[in-house]
Amino acid sequence: MRNRITPAPRRRNKRGNTLAFLVGLLATFLIALLLFSLAFVRFLGSHQQQVTAIESASLAAAKDLSTIVIEDPNLGFVGLSDSPPISTGTKAGDNFFVEVQSINTVLANARLNMIIADQLNDNILAQYAARDYGQAMQARQAVVTELQRVVQPGQLGRDADGNAVNVTQDAINAYNANPVNIDHGSTLVPGSLKLTLGWEENLLTNMKIPQPIQFAQMNSSQQQNDFYKAFTDVTFKGYDFVFAAASDQTSLVDFRNFRTASDIGALPYITPTVVRCEADQQFVKESDRSETRVVHAIACSQPSCLIDNRPAPGALFVSFPNGAIGSLNSLTAILTNNGVNRSPADTTDEPISGDYPPNTLSVYSLPIINTPRPPYGQCLRVALHDWIRRAGPGLNVQSLFDSMKSGLSTSNSAHADVFQVSSGIVSVSEMPIAGSTLPISNKQWYSVSGLDVNSGQMYDSYCTDYVFQPGRINGGIHAGEPLLASAIVGPGATGKPPNTIALGSTPVAFPTGPSQGAVRPTYSSLSVAVEMRFRSR
Repeated sequence: MRNRITPAPRRRNKRGNTLAFLVGLLATFLIALLLFSLAFVRFLGSHQQQVTAIESASLAAAKDLSTIVIEDPNLGFVGLSDSPPISTGTKAGDNFFVEVQSINTVLANARLNMIIADQLNDNILAQYAARDYGQAMQARQAVVTELQRVVQPGQLGRDADGNAVNVTQDAINAYNANPVNIDHGSTLVPGSLKLTLGWEENLLTNMKIPQPIQFAQMNSSQQQNDFYKAFTDVTFKGYDFVFAAASDQTSLVDFRNFRTASDIGALPYITPTVVRCEADQQFVKESDRSETRVVHAIACSQPSCLIDNRPAPGALFVSFPNGAIGSLNSLTAILTNNGVNRSPADTTDEPISGDYPPNTLSVYSLPIINTPRPPYGQCLRVALHDWIRRAGPGLNVQSLFDSMKSGLSTSNSAHADVFQVSSGIVSVSEMPIAGSTLPISNKQWYSVSGLDVNSGQMYDSYCTDYVFQPGRINGGIHAGEPLLASAIVGPGATGKPPNTIALGSTPVAFPTGPSQGAVRPTYSSLSVAVEMRFRSR
């Protein structure tokens, strides 16, 4: 019997089992990686969408802030941006619109006026520049108070057209207009969007420093490329000037550098214009809607500021209805003439109820001077200050000084030497004048004096100031705006005018706009801000 041989058992292929295990493990890893990648992509997408949304909300809030205005009793409409006289909410009593000044413009103008007064070593100009500073600081605080109020939920501000501005709601609308919708059910957490005003270091303004630069009276750390730095104290003669951050366009700034309005360090004050916008976004997981997460987002922006370089800010007319007076051959000569400076004003008046004529005049004492009969040269200096202030912070200092020293016309006919400002440069030209009676603007002033300016030869002088008190509240029917120059420019007067205030038989009247309002014609046309008139007896 043959023995049966039992075959050996087959060995299992371990390599195949290992490969299958590795393939399964790799597939599991790849699936997990794919799921993670998809989740990560969703997270990145939702994060970027949330960044876009919060930045849009911040920009919307900053844009709104640049439109908010307050009406100051001393300066008129003030906000964060200049605006020409085009806004329906600014209509004055004569039915013409008035301008809006930015707080940076107001501060820069006060600082420039201080510099000019210091360069001229003139005490009256210096005191009035200091008065400007005090009024600027009051208006600045009013603007800050309003901005702090309107960023609170449910609070409304007003723009120059009188429209309501809801800053928080506009920010929410801008946020929701950029949906964060990668995850199912993603929503802005109700009530979480919050606005806070503050500031940041190393920001700029779009406000030019005084020109030429040698008159700027500041160091290089306080300006950049001839623009004031924001949130930097640019002192002058012990007065603090801290300008607000503003640019030509509303723009984002780094939220990591944000400081609150109360955290100002060594600065004497700030105007908080950087707005921080923060909000919470709730994300709901698609696979398990009971699982949520909340992400906090922050962005900061600064508002835009329009710089309105008035095309025709109002001219200074030095008028001679009987022809030139030899000893008064420049503006500097007029201001330094002993007869002008020593002669008392016969009277200083203002019409309270309306324009003169037909309304009556009331005796008036100019602030600081505080008497209706001051030395007449002081009256002329107040008027000069008002014309300079009206020209704005872009006035070229050297150009002003050159014009004051330039020779006046020697014409023997009725004429005026007209000092006009265009793009900051002062030009002087001769124009014929008519014999019309000039009106005196409601709540503005005029002064009259008899002068001995030339060895016993007597002259009469009249100074009429149309821009002394700006704004609708204290500035009267015309809100302290100039008079159209067509009132006095025309054919020369014939003969010697009578020794009276009237230089002709027909008084000139101020124009009146339509009931719905209109752009003020003096905004772009030659106008009289101040007239200094001298005539022989």
